[in-house]
Amino acid sequence: MGAERALRRLPWRLRYGLGGRVMSTTRRLMIEATHLHCHVEFRGPVRIGPGFAIDIPDRGTLIVGPGVDFRRGFVCEISGEGRVLDLDRNREALHLRAGNHDRRRQPSLS
Repeated sequence: MGAERALRRLPWRLRYGLGGRVMSTTRRLMIEATHLHCHVEFRGPVRIGPGFAIDIPDRGTLIVGPGVDFRRGFVCEISGEGRVLDLDRNREALHLRAGNHDRRRQPSLS
């Protein structure tokens, strides 16, 4: 009975476990490849969910610490020389505008 249950859960584990990690890594690589004009740094493992978007048209900076979970639909806009530094696993930011310090939703402390 245990083997049957494990077999039934296999598609779920592949899609949400392995698939989620693969897609998060793919999103991270795409961000690093398309933001060469600014400073984007991920210090350690992070999870980047679907709909993640950063808009850094100038020379802004985004530095993220290990363990951060960017939830579905995260948006970060950094204008000019704006900076967002050292987000860490103890903060969850859903919609953060960093360039002009206009925060639509404050990060919540865990």
